[in-house]
Amino acid sequence: MLEKSPGLKRLDVQLLEMISDAKSILTAMNILVDQKVFMSGFSASATFANRFSFIHPEKIKALAIGGFNGELMLPRSELNGVTLNYPIGINDFPELFGKKFDSDTYKSIPQYIYMGKLDDNDAVQFDDAYDDNERKIINDNIGRNVQERYLECQKIYQENNITPIFKTYENIGHWTTSEMNLAVIKFFSGQMQEK
Repeated sequence: MLEKSPGLKRLDVQLLEMISDAKSILTAMNILVDQKVFMSGFSASATFANRFSFIHPEKIKALAIGGFNGELMLPRSELNGVTLNYPIGINDFPELFGKKFDSDTYKSIPQYIYMGKLDDNDAVQFDDAYDDNERKIINDNIGRNVQERYLECQKIYQENNITPIFKTYENIGHWTTSEMNLAVIKFFSGQMQEK
């Protein structure tokens, strides 16, 4: 979020502009489009979608994410007396985004969050995902491995009245299967019927 180079500055806003452009083109073709979008991601793109939904919950009709290192962004400013700044939590949210975290709108997003029970792909432990301070906060307070974190994040979401569908797939690592892909399709299809 602090990146200043033109190509990488505020990727979330760049995506919103791309969505707006696509909607304009479709509308010009007399194709009816919803004001909100479905977002789906796996692995790093799941992490992006999770964070994007916190920043722009009013833009999301439904969200499906999987294989995300077990680490979800948390709707809290602190945990165990430790400050949770972005991208772990929302403590510095107003300073970064110029607005408060919209908890009510976020809670209203239908979400399907899934992980393979054997998924041990742990980007938390590498510098391309988190810095040393963030890594320590996550390891010490949320969990030292993917599956520990996944369970703790579920607990924290439920304690904060965020109620996604959480699904764990047995005998699956850091990959998707036709069963998982079909579940995501069915989830989104069900949301198409909702107003």
